[in-house]
Amino acid sequence: MKILLKSLVLLGISSILFNCSSEEPLPERNVNAAQADGLTTNLRTASLASGYTIQQPSQTAWRLAKTLSVPIGKGFNIGHPYAITDKGLGDINWSISVCYPELKPVKVAFHNLGIVDISTLTPLSVAKLAFNQNVIGNAPAGSASWINYMPAKTIIACKTQAGKYYLLEIVVDNPLQINIYIPVRM
Repeated sequence: MKILLKSLVLLGISSILFNCSSEEPLPERNVNAAQADGLTTNLRTASLASGYTIQQPSQTAWRLAKTLSVPIGKGFNIGHPYAITDKGLGDINWSISVCYPELKPVKVAFHNLGIVDISTLTPLSVAKLAFNQNVIGNAPAGSASWINYMPAKTIIACKTQAGKYYLLEIVVDNPLQINIYIPVRM
């Protein structure tokens, strides 16, 4: 009898926790889409009526600028010409610390975003991040001594001294192969 009672309780709890039949309503996206469409129509009408062209605000996205394979003990530039440099001469160094290779900012600041989809990032959202000069190590996930590591597919936001933003995508972490993304207007 106790086993039957325990089974029924477990079945009841399971059906409550894993109930897939009730669907939560999804939050409305683009609540102001109708308003935006009306605004676009009004802008077009105004520009046609007045004879002046009104430019609509541009959207921004990221474009792959360069893929680099960086040998250990070298550096690289994240801006044009995206060159491999000697250690200490580029924007970022790739060298071995105590145990593992690490990315060390030289002329830029970092923000490790982890594994995220680049299409969800905008230059405006990247500009709001807190940047630092901390190294990002190539240590295995879950290592007790490394909290700021970069497995493959990690996205690292970079800010230059001139205030420009770039994204680095770790394609392969050892040997280091990275994709450098730049913001572009569409």
